[in-house]
Amino acid sequence: MKVLLIPLFLLPLCGFSQSYVSQKTIHDYNEDGEIDTLFKEQNRGSWYSSKTVKWVDGETEQEVRLGSEYYYGSFIGLIPLEKFWDDPEWTNLRDTMIRRLLYPAHFSAYPDPSLQWSLDVRRELISVDDSSIFDRVWNNMIRWGNAENVTLEYYYTQIDAATYASLSFDTTGIYDRAWLFYTGHNHKRGESKQMAT
Repeated sequence: MKVLLIPLFLLPLCGFSQSYVSQKTIHDYNEDGEIDTLFKEQNRGSWYSSKTVKWVDGETEQEVRLGSEYYYGSFIGLIPLEKFWDDPEWTNLRDTMIRRLLYPAHFSAYPDPSLQWSLDVRRELISVDDSSIFDRVWNNMIRWGNAENVTLEYYYTQIDAATYASLSFDTTGIYDRAWLFYTGHNHKRGESKQMAT
């Protein structure tokens, strides 16, 4: 019989490799006179994290969700939006859920220069079929500048379907756009970090 032994000093690492947080708020979010429930859940793991906000209608018990997943090796996360969220009936609830999901991020109408550079790179990637190591490459010269580091605020912005397709592995085609959230540090979400732009 084989016995697996885990050194004692590794036990704390095992315990902190995954964490879960849940919050519950009640309020009449859709202003129909009935108290609704909003759940926010967050999973943090060693490789990726996810956030989900679920709204439950106080009258009909209908449920809708918004969620995001992001990998720690990335500076961005995506929240895809289905088309029904553009209906005036849903826009106020959508914006409330987005703010709850991404707090304390603020909204920005346009990407800052560093994010725009990253998005441009993604669009210019070239597929490689004859390599066992790389699937896509970027064939361009990086032009470095001498600008001072700036404090990049944790923020989110809206992207269109083409940009979403270049960033996501989703192939369903049901999302016509998405919210993208961005920060200058790939581990400390929600904190401003020094970053060269």
